[in-house]
Amino acid sequence: MAPGANPLNSATVSFDGMAGERLPDTPDRKGIYTATYTLKPGINKVPLIGTGSMGMGKTTMTCPSTCSSEQNALHSQSSSRTVTMYGVDIALEPIPPLPRRTGETDET
Repeated sequence: MAPGANPLNSATVSFDGMAGERLPDTPDRKGIYTATYTLKPGINKVPLIGTGSMGMGKTTMTCPSTCSSEQNALHSQSSSRTVTMYGVDIALEPIPPLPRRTGETDET
């Protein structure tokens, strides 16, 4: 495999059950996922689950002395963790419209 090549056949990340979107790789950033997630005010514990699969060589041994090889046998693995974040509720007053200048219309 070439240096820097992605060995994964597939990968996903979910944020509290919401599918993440993978950002394009750059030379200094690979495998970054994002999602729009609205936090509730206060402490939020957000479960993250990552799953990946890749092909790999596999040899099956059977007694007495027979074996078979299989290339690209799919191997999947997932991992999870909970991230604690703090959300705030911010109320903003509406911005009043600016007064028109003398002689100004919607077209100007």
